[in-house]
Amino acid sequence: MTNPRPLGERELALIDLYANCFPELSPQDFYAKWAVSYEQIGYICWREPTTVRRWFANSQGIK
Repeated sequence: MTNPRPLGERELALIDLYANCFPELSPQDFYAKWAVSYEQIGYICWREPTTVRRWFANSQGIK
C-alpha cells in the first residue's frame, strides 16, 4: 500500500488489544497498512523501538 491510513481512537484501542495477540502480519506489512510508528510496532511485538528500527533497516521482520 502506498498511502497508509492514519490511526483514529478506535485503531489506537485496537493496538492495545492487538499487543496481547500474536500478529499474522509481518511488521513491514503492518507498517504498510497502517500509519503506525516504530514505537507502536514495538509495543505490539513486545520489542524495543531500536529492535524495530533494526528490522526495517535490515529489511527483515518477524515472519
